[in-house]
Amino acid sequence: MGASVGIGGLVMGTSLLVVCAVALTTISSQLDTSIEVIESTEQKSPEFDLVTIDYSSRAILSVVITDAGTGYNNGTISATTGSFSATFTVNSTGSIIDIDIVDRGNYSSSPTLVVDTPNPGVNASFTISTGNYIEFELLNSGSEVMELNNTWILLNGSEPYNLGSLYTPSISSWNWYQGETIQVQMTPVSSAWYDRISFSAMGYNLAANI
Repeated sequence: MGASVGIGGLVMGTSLLVVCAVALTTISSQLDTSIEVIESTEQKSPEFDLVTIDYSSRAILSVVITDAGTGYNNGTISATTGSFSATFTVNSTGSIIDIDIVDRGNYSSSPTLVVDTPNPGVNASFTISTGNYIEFELLNSGSEVMELNNTWILLNGSEPYNLGSLYTPSISSWNWYQGETIQVQMTPVSSAWYDRISFSAMGYNLAANI
């Protein structure tokens, strides 16, 4: 009788060990699966780099044709001082119809614009406006697709600008893809002098002196 009880206890104990081992294996497998699910759904932080930046505190922002003149050929316009330059096109009568700024320059006072010679036309005149102009390139250097409208730009720690409102991609999309470099132009309306620009997107921040 005693031997039977001993053998039964041994069998029961062995059975319990097997059950516990199976349970531990199941729990371990479930834990590994849970960790994999958490890691796969974890939000990765964006990452981007400032590639280039150019800032002018009194750049020529626009050139308005006040008198289109006559007799001109397609040519160039420059300022009597500084580095400003632009190209222009004319219509069939030689009147200037379109101006494309190449170099906006940086001026303490508004310069006079002239049509570069030789050019046989006469009477063309222009009105200009000056102000702050910032141009920069940003590279999405991370592994995630970013959203333009979730990226913010601050000047001197204030004046927030949304990247989605400043940059228009070639296709209709809010996405900023991995490895993509975008070029952005800003013309802040304030006359303040800027010396610091910063960028913020979903917890990732980047700043630079300008």
